[in-house]
Amino acid sequence: IFEGLRDIGVDDIKREVQQYKRIFRKSPLVIIDYLQILKPNDTRATDKQNTDYSVLELKRLSRDMKTPIIAISSFNRENYKTELATTAFKESGGIEYTSDILIGLQFEGAGRKNFDMKAEKRKSPRNVELEILKNRNGRTGDVIKFEYNPIFNYWKEIQIKEKRMTYAQ
Repeated sequence: IFEGLRDIGVDDIKREVQQYKRIFRKSPLVIIDYLQILKPNDTRATDKQNTDYSVLELKRLSRDMKTPIIAISSFNRENYKTELATTAFKESGGIEYTSDILIGLQFEGAGRKNFDMKAEKRKSPRNVELEILKNRNGRTGDVIKFEYNPIFNYWKEIQIKEKRMTYAQ
């Protein structure tokens, strides 16, 4: 586990993955929390250019080293109250096009008429939806519902009862 604040970049992650694989002869799982605080590749470039670079290099690392990478990304502030979409990811161009899978979390009801974000934030537990927005190799649009209790940082999946079809023998 490495903790940093804009002092760890993609090149650092590459070196660590290569070293891990050399020592243990298997690929690590890389989790980046969160993408927008990685060290910029070029301090003169825009945030979008640096994010695009990071996403592209992480994709190459994942492919070349056969290493799964999960990168947590923030949303654009204007998308907090709207229904989830791939365009909601901050600096979304590179994230949207390069990622194999995009999963988003939102308050249940976001984007609907009379949605009140402040009221949702005051709730405990909060109703949250996880939606698969992009899946290069599978289905999209599936939603998993959770209750989130912020006091305990506890997530509970809400089981949705499905109608099951029975077939006569």
